[in-house]
Formats: sequence, structure tokens, C-alpha cells
Amino acid sequence: MLAKVLGQLDIETFLADYWQKKPCIFRQSIADPAKLDANQLAGLACEPDADTRLVFENQDCPWRVEHGPFQESALQALPKSGWMLLVNGLNRLIPPINRLLDEFHFLPSWRVDDVMASYGPEGSSVGPHGDRYDVFLLQMQGRKHWHIATEYKRAILPGLDLRILSDFQAQQSWLLEPGDMLYLPPHTAHHGVATDGPSMTYSIGFRSPPKSELLRGYVEYVTQSAAFEELYQHPYDKLANHGEITSQTIASLLDIVATLPLSTDDMAHWFAQMVTESADQLTEPQASPLSWQAFFAAWQTQTLWADETTRMNYFTDTQGRCQCYINGARYELAAENRAAVARLTGGRCWCFSDFKHGMGQDFQDTLYQAYCNGYVYFPEHD
Repeated sequence: MLAKVLGQLDIETFLADYWQKKPCIFRQSIADPAKLDANQLAGLACEPDADTRLVFENQDCPWRVEHGPFQESALQALPKSGWMLLVNGLNRLIPPINRLLDEFHFLPSWRVDDVMASYGPEGSSVGPHGDRYDVFLLQMQGRKHWHIATEYKRAILPGLDLRILSDFQAQQSWLLEPGDMLYLPPHTAHHGVATDGPSMTYSIGFRSPPKSELLRGYVEYVTQSAAFEELYQHPYDKLANHGEITSQTIASLLDIVATLPLSTDDMAHWFAQMVTESADQLTEPQASPLSWQAFFAAWQTQTLWADETTRMNYFTDTQGRCQCYINGARYELAAENRAAVARLTGGRCWCFSDFKHGMGQDFQDTLYQAYCNGYVYFPEHD
């Protein structure tokens, strides 16, 4: 099976041979659906809700970072060289950017982190560094020379707000033209430098959380019940020494650990809640929502869209029920709604005819509640 973004490399080969294993270059992958230019990106950097940074590199103060939002006058006063503007969450700020994420349908949606844009004049960069996630570097404007290393010393330069590698030695290099894309697995060191004029790159990031983070999150989730608020009762031990930690004490602690819920459903509920929650969610309940009947009547003539910050996933529990999570909120539906839920969570916009195979009452109620919460909306009504 092919995906446009991967060119002539089929999905199966990419996942088996490259994904989270080694870098891969794709020539003339895909164009920018938003056709974003430098002035538009600068405008976003002035917005209060945008996560933006300016990275400066010069001899007086190497690798200095400033956080936005920025004043327009400050951006206009930037020097001719030695800086790069970064705007995170581009997919949440510009709806057409979500079409880029649609091109990566062969990866689970819960892995999606965000799309970041970087723009700078010739010679600009953010320094050699490694990331803890999978990233596709899509060249949008100009050219950028990428230098990478899969084996390198992890030491970083001290006293900086950026994790710049102190001893980076490139092992491979590529020059990317507009439309070219470079995939890098986690912890691949990379250094991109704008070449032959200004350059704009989209970094499409996919989450790869550390195992320690997953374990901490699950334990915190399952220990929220009142039973885990009970005080620890220390067993009576006959001490040989006042400073000794006895084997009975360790055994009692292991007994506590053994009480942690560890079932398929417990794990699935925690994971679905975790991956659909986001600090960037900006949705607000509808101020004047349509009635239930008016909502479904409107849907027959209008397209329903997911809010740019909405995250949706589902799983089937061990009882066969469909468990849908939207922005961390749980919705339980009967098994016959699975096809409709799969269609909902697999897209970002929907026509009424997309659900011609039927919508159970559970699904209709869930969708209407999602609309009232601001998770989905009709553009014509906003």
C-alpha cells in the first residue's frame, strides 16, 4: 500500500525497515496545503495563544532563545542573519495544516504531537540537537542542508536554554529542496542550516513517550481511589538493629504494589484518557448550541468539523463495548456503534452521508454532546 507522502516507498516497507530504526529521505513528497509565507508566520508569532520562540546564534551570545508572543516591531527589527523563528502547534492555529496530518494515516492518531514551522534567513539554524520523538522534516520554502548522526556523544553545552550538542560530528548529509522530506527516528542528532537564502521547514512530530513516563502515568491513574489513601500500616518486626529495614517491611511494600489494578480495560481506559488530553486544548462549550433536532438537521446540509485542538480515540473493551474518548472525556457506546465511532475518530471532518450505514442512539447522543462541548462544530455557525 502506498501513501502519497512516502512517494514510491510502500507503507509496509517504511514501517518495517525505517520507522523508529533509521533515517529516510523522500524527494518531492508533498506541497504545503496552507501556502504559508514568512509574513503570515510572523503574524502568528504575535498572537497571544501561539507558542513561539526566536533562536539567536551570534558570536556575542551564542544560542540565545526568546519566547513570544512578539511585537510586530520586534520582528521587523530582526537582523539580516543569525536568527530563526519557531512556531509550534501550527496545526492548531491554521486548519488547512491538518491536511498534512491526514497524509500520515498509516500511523496511529494518538502518536501525533504537532506541526512546528521554522523560518530563518540564510545560514540560520537552531543548532545540533536530538529529539525524543519521531519527526518528519518537510521543506516548504527555500533550501536547507541537514547534517545527522545516529551515534554521537550526548553531552550538551552548559548554561543554555537549548539542548545544543557540544561535540556534533555529522555522519550523513542531505540538501532538501521545497517538497522534499526527511524522516528521523527518536534521538537522531540533526543540524539543519538554511542554504542559498531564507528557508521554511515544517517539523511534523510524533510522540514517543519514555516507558518511565507511561508507568508513572498509569500508577497515578489507578491509585486515585479512596483505597490508596489509607495510611501505610507497618508490620511489627523484631529488630536486630535500629537502622535495619527488615525483610518483613519489604514484603509488606510488595503486597501494596500487588494491589495495583492491572487489567486490559484499566490500561486501555488510562491510555485513551492520557493520549486524548492535551494542555493545548482551547475548546469552549457552545455559547448558544443548536437543539438536538436542529443539530442533526443542520448536519444533513453542512460539514461537521473537529476543533483544531480536539483529540479522539477509541477502543473495544473486554465486554465488547465501544469506549470513545474525546479530549480526555469518556463516552461508552454499544458495540453496534463501533463502525460509526471508527469513522468519527479516524477523520477531522464529516458529512452526514459518511454515516449512511447507521448511527445508534448512543452515537447520536455522544456526537451531540461533543458538539455542545465545542469539540466539533459547523463553520457556518461560528
